[in-house]
Amino acid sequence: MNSKKLSDIEVAQIVSKFDSNKFKNESPFVFIIGCSRSGTNWLGYILKGHSGTHVTIEQKGIFKKVGTMAHNALTKKILFPLLINRYLLEKNIAGTKLYVDKSHQNIWLVE
Repeated sequence: MNSKKLSDIEVAQIVSKFDSNKFKNESPFVFIIGCSRSGTNWLGYILKGHSGTHVTIEQKGIFKKVGTMAHNALTKKILFPLLINRYLLEKNIAGTKLYVDKSHQNIWLVE
């Protein structure tokens, strides 16, 4: 594994590879983030109960990647593109529904 931290420019290059035009007529991604014990789980389950949403709540494939990157920034270069692909897969599964992810560890990735 390369021990170099992923720079903002490298993140921008990874994100720019995705064709945003294919998402123009779709609903946006929604991320529920917050500190522990702040009600994020409760909010996630409320939204999950709505027929117009596709909600992932601390889903293993997402939660583990986010947690690893949050605890070790050096893993971001490898895991960030995989996380983006996973979110795109979930968005595809959501179809026309609003895609919501509740992985509170994302708060550590917000810069």
